[in-house]
Amino acid sequence: MAFHKIDWDQWERAEYFRYYKDCIKTHYNLTLRLDVTALRRELDKRGLKFYPAFVWAVMKAVNSHKEFRMAVDGEGNLGWYDECHPGYTVLHRDTGTFSDLWSEYSPSFRAFYGNMTGDMEKYGQVHRLKGKPGCPPNFCSLSCVPWLDFTGYGCDTYGDSEMYFPVILFGRYRQEGQALTLPFNIWVHHAVADGWHIHLLVDTLQQLLAEPESWLDN
Repeated sequence: MAFHKIDWDQWERAEYFRYYKDCIKTHYNLTLRLDVTALRRELDKRGLKFYPAFVWAVMKAVNSHKEFRMAVDGEGNLGWYDECHPGYTVLHRDTGTFSDLWSEYSPSFRAFYGNMTGDMEKYGQVHRLKGKPGCPPNFCSLSCVPWLDFTGYGCDTYGDSEMYFPVILFGRYRQEGQALTLPFNIWVHHAVADGWHIHLLVDTLQQLLAEPESWLDN
């Protein structure tokens, strides 16, 4: 779990970071629709679950761009981790509450699929906010609302928060012509990522969703 401290004299975003952290303290979020037609088709062929497959694709995209792996370490240093693990939600239908779980990320989809499905089976019925103990500091928060389609979403954290990982929400997919799409929202701290970086992440993610044959069996 390597952490790389920022060299403030060399970092290209140093001025931008200070501006958006200390001056106007800006967070922002963006909602768009992602095409999951190919992914759903290939998962059905293999008898695999959508939730862990989509979470893996999101985390592969997140781990491909260091702007979405930024954090402050225990000594107050800003930097980035080599990789992040997903923290995600599961619903308890008997109480209407949810739990946060986390699973170890792996570049191997099959390894990650086993991690996440195993964690959901083991901890999915733990009726606590944090269902699985031991969440590492390098995690990215994801939530799914599969019963709800939406066109926009807004959230915020305390203005002086030093949380720089993105917060991601996705919802129910629907048929649009020949395509199956779902709403995808990402919240970021403007100090570490601009619209350009969102574009890079979304392009990476949509390519993964369009070519699931390249990773589902790995």
